[in-house]
Amino acid sequence: MCTPQFEGTTPFGDIFDWPALVDWLVEARGIRGQISWKQFLEQTGGVVDMLAMQAEHWDGNTRLPCADSEEEITLRFYQTYMQVRQRVCVQSTEHGQGFELRFLDGARFEEVIGRAVSTAKAAGKSHATVGLYLYWIEGAERARLHPGRYGLLSSHVFYTSMWRGMRFSPKILQRAALVAKQLGLLEGRGRLTEGTRKPFMAVHLRKGDLLTGPAPRRLVQAELGEPQNFAPVLRRYLREKNLERLFVMTNARPEVVQRLREELNGTAELVQAPMLKGGHINGQRQLCVEMAIASAADFFLLFGDGLIQGYVSKPSLLTLQMRLHAESLPLESNAFAFAPSEFFANDGLGF
Repeated sequence: MCTPQFEGTTPFGDIFDWPALVDWLVEARGIRGQISWKQFLEQTGGVVDMLAMQAEHWDGNTRLPCADSEEEITLRFYQTYMQVRQRVCVQSTEHGQGFELRFLDGARFEEVIGRAVSTAKAAGKSHATVGLYLYWIEGAERARLHPGRYGLLSSHVFYTSMWRGMRFSPKILQRAALVAKQLGLLEGRGRLTEGTRKPFMAVHLRKGDLLTGPAPRRLVQAELGEPQNFAPVLRRYLREKNLERLFVMTNARPEVVQRLREELNGTAELVQAPMLKGGHINGQRQLCVEMAIASAADFFLLFGDGLIQGYVSKPSLLTLQMRLHAESLPLESNAFAFAPSEFFANDGLGF
């Protein structure tokens, strides 16, 4: 699990429940089991005989294209350097037409494994190491995140999602329950989704990623997300859902949140999760604590234009996946802040 905007790596198990995901994959996908990253490095010596590439490899400073090569090379995977003996591109080329899903070419991958095993046997080795860097929000999962964004509605949105097996880690859930209790959203002890909760609405306000090179629509949304423009949208849904507490998931500066609180004065009680100490090093953990709370909300307002058309912020979409697949909450318990009602009726989902 990486932090794209800053140096550093957050281990997957720190924010998601790795054993729960493995149990689900064993049951639903038929895998035999799992191995830790530490065990993998110890048993392989940090050497990969054959790297099956599903996309270009980002090495922190350079991008290595998805291509076949017999050149031995050292590549960085998060904070670990691996010696790669051969590379083969196994990205499917069947899904083009502007909707690049990065599917895996299964037949080519099978061929790669067979070749690696044959080479190892010929050299008298007892094992072969084949690496596949799993882009688990690509392929079918990417189609579910953006079911109509690229102009083509993919049937993969109706398949069982990997998010069925995704849960936040125990530490994230413990922190989320503690914060929710501090904010008056949870009474008593226990998990956030099991304790006695007070009804509340959650909203994602995106304010911090414009430095990454904003698309034109992001610039428009940035203006729509200003407190004076965002507050009327919030008041509408708070009134429609008859909710008086508002949890804000955001990376906005404190003064922006205060301005939004002033705009909503008399409408709802606005609460926010206190920041974890450590700055950027805890950025992913802080985000996931806020996502865990938003995943349990009675109603969630995403920062974006809708499911079918337009741009939606990724943290909003990932929270939606948790709500729909992990928590089994109805789709109608969500809405998109900027869904154009003149085109898609007044449902807030962008249909």
